[in-house]
Amino acid sequence: MVVACRAALPADSAFLRRFPCSFATPWERRARELVAELGQDVRRTPPLYRTIIAANEDQIVGALGWQINDEDTSIADGLVVAVATTARRQGVARLLIERFLTDAANVGCIAAINVVHHQNTPMLRFWRAFGAVEDDDDDVRFKLFTMPL
Repeated sequence: MVVACRAALPADSAFLRRFPCSFATPWERRARELVAELGQDVRRTPPLYRTIIAANEDQIVGALGWQINDEDTSIADGLVVAVATTARRQGVARLLIERFLTDAANVGCIAAINVVHHQNTPMLRFWRAFGAVEDDDDDVRFKLFTMPL
């Protein structure tokens, strides 16, 4: 599968609101809600979030939403990474993260952060393998990862 990343367009709105990814646990359902919010947000001018789409020739297979940190504009906050169930384990999340890091650096961010639920083993492994540093935090439910740009 050949996949390319691009900025989300208003035309992607309807698809994002019903993105075909499986989120079963409460924290995953919140991620699903965030993807739906991205779908609504791409129609705003200006949008609140920056949304990156991964698509093959005929369909969207992944989405990543991020924003510049409210308190420190040199930090990019990764909000959600979603990959269609049928496209998992094919490098889609890696493409989205690489584009996110590039886009964040291009707007002047020097670091990116992402919070991952402690039960989301695939994403915990992913961020660790990507070279992100896991912050030492007392909150055992969520792990904060930081990646210098």
